Amino acid sequence: MAHPRVEELPSDDEGDAAPAATAPPTHADPASAEPAASTETTEKEKEETTEARIAREIAEDTAEETVDEAAAGRLKNNGNVLFGQGKLEAAFEAYDFATRRLKWRPLPKRKPMPEDVPPLPDSDGGKKPSDEAGEDVAAAPIGGGDDDGKKASDEAAEEPDTTDYTLLAQVLCNAGFIRMKQGRPEDAIKLFNDAIRHDGDYAKAYFRRGHCHFDTDQWSLAHGDFEKCVALGLPLDADSARKAAEAKRKADEEMQKMWGQLKDLGNMFLGKFGLSTDNFKFEKDAKTGGYSMNFVQNAAPAGGAPPT
Repeated sequence: MAHPRVEELPSDDEGDAAPAATAPPTHADPASAEPAASTETTEKEKEETTEARIAREIAEDTAEETVDEAAAGRLKNNGNVLFGQGKLEAAFEAYDFATRRLKWRPLPKRKPMPEDVPPLPDSDGGKKPSDEAGEDVAAAPIGGGDDDGKKASDEAAEEPDTTDYTLLAQVLCNAGFIRMKQGRPEDAIKLFNDAIRHDGDYAKAYFRRGHCHFDTDQWSLAHGDFEKCVALGLPLDADSARKAAEAKRKADEEMQKMWGQLKDLGNMFLGKFGLSTDNFKFEKDAKTGGYSMNFVQNAAPAGGAPPT
């Protein structure tokens, strides 16, 4: 990640001082004349001015936690400056505050578990309790309530979300990159997950998460992230391409090992019936991509020929 260039703020006196070559009017009182302001500012003074401005803006923008995209944008920019200065934790705090000033995408709602289960048929001729009243329990909404109101709330919940979450995704990705730089890949992955949840086409978040998955030996996930980067048009550098290839190789090895263990377990069970996993052949359908299973009678069972 390229470090942002720190912008140097001009001195408050620049542009206001009179030219040094201009002599004061002859009628001016020498005692009341003020010396011309110096236009020279040391690098240290400029840095202090920048830090003071950042501290003031962060204090102002974190005074509340209401949604304010402009405040979040300033916090992000100040976090970038702090990152460029090598102040990683201060930059992370700025990004963290920025996430609190932005709207988050609501998490998908889980379907509520039914509280009331329709009664089973009883011993009295298979009648249900509701049959006597001429009602069918299965036709009524589970849990009762206003069915029309439920439909209205469901329709409202399904309305498309038109919020632009780009800024939030960027801030989360920047925060994740800091945790990544600090050697905390597990924490970084969580932040990258949130960034991708708010922007599913954010290639840089997949790229960084892929490196974190690689560093935590999650080979299949790492390979998937690197593949997604390429699909989104983000080319991999030489080191990332090497990691992607290595992740795929190790993911394939893990898959083969897992299938081998499952096959051994299956053979241990099927061998008691004179069968083996070789009796079951899986064939892929080229049109649908699905698999079908066929039984092969003459395959030798695990552990040798079947008993006579």
